[in-house]
Amino acid sequence: MAWRDLQRHILRISPVIAGFFVAMVVFLVVLDVDRSKNVQYRKSVQNSTLEQLTTLRAHAEIAINTRVHLIRGLRAHVSTNPDIDSREFANLASAMMKECEGVRSFSLLKDNIISDVFPREGNEGAIGLDLLKHPTQALAAREAMRTGQPWLDGPVKLVQGGNAFINRAPVYVAETLDHPRAGEYWGMVSILFDAEELFSELVDEQPSGVQFAIRSHDKRNERTKYIFGNSTIEELAPLELEISLPTGAWQLLGVPKSGWPIRAPSSISLRVIGGAIALLTGILVYLPLRSNQQLQRARQSAEAASIAKSAFLANMSHEIRTPMTAILGYVEVLRNDPEFADSPHERNRALKTIQQNGEHLTTVINDILDLSKIEAGKMTVENVSFSPRRLLEEVVSLMRFRAESKKLDFKIEVCEPMPATVKSDPTRIRQVLVNLIGNSIKFTQSGHVAVRVQFTQEPTARLEFDVIDTGIGMTVEEQQTLYRPFTQANETTTRQFGGTGLGLSVCKRLSEMLGGDIVVLQSEPNEGTTFRFWMNVDSFQIDAETSAITSDAPPRVWTLEPSTQPSVTATKLEPGCRILLAEDGIDNQRLISFILKKAGADVTMVENGQLAVETAIDAWQTESPFHVILMDMQMPIMDGYEATSCLRSRGYDWPIVALTAHSMISDREKCLAAGCDEFLTKPIDRSRMVQVANEQILRAMSRTASQEGK
Repeated sequence: MAWRDLQRHILRISPVIAGFFVAMVVFLVVLDVDRSKNVQYRKSVQNSTLEQLTTLRAHAEIAINTRVHLIRGLRAHVSTNPDIDSREFANLASAMMKECEGVRSFSLLKDNIISDVFPREGNEGAIGLDLLKHPTQALAAREAMRTGQPWLDGPVKLVQGGNAFINRAPVYVAETLDHPRAGEYWGMVSILFDAEELFSELVDEQPSGVQFAIRSHDKRNERTKYIFGNSTIEELAPLELEISLPTGAWQLLGVPKSGWPIRAPSSISLRVIGGAIALLTGILVYLPLRSNQQLQRARQSAEAASIAKSAFLANMSHEIRTPMTAILGYVEVLRNDPEFADSPHERNRALKTIQQNGEHLTTVINDILDLSKIEAGKMTVENVSFSPRRLLEEVVSLMRFRAESKKLDFKIEVCEPMPATVKSDPTRIRQVLVNLIGNSIKFTQSGHVAVRVQFTQEPTARLEFDVIDTGIGMTVEEQQTLYRPFTQANETTTRQFGGTGLGLSVCKRLSEMLGGDIVVLQSEPNEGTTFRFWMNVDSFQIDAETSAITSDAPPRVWTLEPSTQPSVTATKLEPGCRILLAEDGIDNQRLISFILKKAGADVTMVENGQLAVETAIDAWQTESPFHVILMDMQMPIMDGYEATSCLRSRGYDWPIVALTAHSMISDREKCLAAGCDEFLTKPIDRSRMVQVANEQILRAMSRTASQEGK
């Protein structure tokens, strides 16, 4: 008996194990793709940095060698004119100085003693200096004499200010001359050029995305020193190139300004979306397996379901990969193509595309999660009072734009009499209506979409919604599979209009949970479709205008025309307002604080409820309270419910607005019961958040003004 129980238990959990295994495999594939993309991206960054450094090296060699090579001309002239006088030297040096910017002086060092300098002004003190006896000059002078070649030294700090490089070259009297010292060592010539001027030229040529440093190699005692930048660049694993000089070489070290990337810019998005795909795939594996367990006794039905699910998986792949491609593609273009990113039109179009595709992915995920909840018996419905007219107005505001964008007529007809309020679950009713109306708009290319609502008490009190369109319609056979999970009317419809086929299945189950149903009243191919969605209601309230509900008079039909005026919402907050944002998610902190600051608020952020309580109390006690607190309900250490209750228990009476990803009416009531004044759901609706915040700020400021008036 125990063995049979174990077998049943294994069979029961096998879909969970399979779903988890498939999800892990998919996620590992995503990680492998991400790793490959990261490697490619790092290589591309390295190649780009190398190309930029190579260009910079060329500029450096030109800039340095242009100055260094001047010594050869001066050396040759003195070698053939050993009795050069000051005037001749000044003319020659003046002409050479015009050939290159940044040269500060030329010097003649006959017998290693400075005998002449150009320009003289400011350099008179250098004449008569014996290099071999000068403590900082002797080593470089001896090295030039020892090698018989020009020697570049520096940068050195100058008495007259600044830093400079000194290039010295030994001079021998030309043996072809009829001169007493022919072939003998004459002395040296030197050129001094400004280090800041040289590096300024290199900085002007520096690529915008690269930081660099230059170090020299001192052959006299085998040591290196940084002559531009600093040694901290070595900690960043820089690329190294040699700058070739007539007197040796310098090293050019460079790295990207933002450092070497660990992953590609799209890596996080890829992992998040990959994780969502893995989750979806695991769910999609779990659901079929779980269904198959219940359908094993009916082989033919199971085979048909398997075919439908296979088609759904192919369709789901398309539904996920298509928006993913757009999102990742536009993100990459925005990050890597400055010309595209700097165009307001292209940038706004790209951001709009990213937003629309993100919303589509959210819809897909919500449909799958809703169906999963229903299958698991975790979905619940509520029973609260609401206005049918108000609910219809909300649906109109949500769906009007979709219909108008396709140039469809969109009408709402309310059959009188209609109760002022009824009891049911407005959230689930709205969800079903939005799905039915959305389908009608999607499958209708021309004509109209209309919604008719009526209240009846026969056989029981209920609301009936008819959704009527002039769309593609359906055959009788197609209607038979309409509410099966993972299917649409036919594959042609899927390819042409998109969608997962889960929406109607979820709506059908929700309508049944509400005590009602969804049926097709009429449908013909190319002639349109009429759906009827109805649910039982409790405790309807009849006001004076609807008292005729019990009469035998025929109902009066009136049309609720959608407003053509955009809703007015707050875009700016009251000047001088102070807001405390309690939110533990870094991304949400950045987004919400950006919106609030953009609207004109002074925002203080904390990452848990305990800090929110301490910060709010401190500000309150110092008589500079926050005008409103935006309180996330799910935070570490102390959550938003406890933090709000703690503040209220200590007498804190300034506005608190709840932020939560839970959107049920019971969630709102739980937040209000904890002491919150308002309730906002995630994902954040920017205009709604600013509007609610502004209402609470105005209330707080009005109270403050009233207290000051007293």
